[in-house]
Amino acid sequence: MQILTHYELGGANPGGPPDVYTFAVPRTLDMMTEDIVKLRPLCDVLTVSFHKGILGNPEMLAMYDKQVSHAGDRTPGRTWYRGAHAHMLKGIEIYKGKAIYHGLGQFVFGGSRSDRRAA
Repeated sequence: MQILTHYELGGANPGGPPDVYTFAVPRTLDMMTEDIVKLRPLCDVLTVSFHKGILGNPEMLAMYDKQVSHAGDRTPGRTWYRGAHAHMLKGIEIYKGKAIYHGLGQFVFGGSRSDRRAA
């Protein structure tokens, strides 16, 4: 998936934080949905997973987050969608009767190395 990012000066605040706009490139959305259609008949459960998301802010989704996850639901059979990258839990959205997990945090990994205790 290819994502475009555009930064625009917010208000009359030169040097201040910009407004950030992110969009998936339509051609890459089409490629994803074509892959889902091809793969769905070959499996019982299809998981669509992306390395995505804004770090350090559990409440905020990038503009492209919903655009990408909703595109996956335009095709028949997408069973499970999950996002990973932000290292924190993000929201769960119910879209067309299916759960979209925008971020599962450290779902697979333990904490940092300093959290591990010697055996």
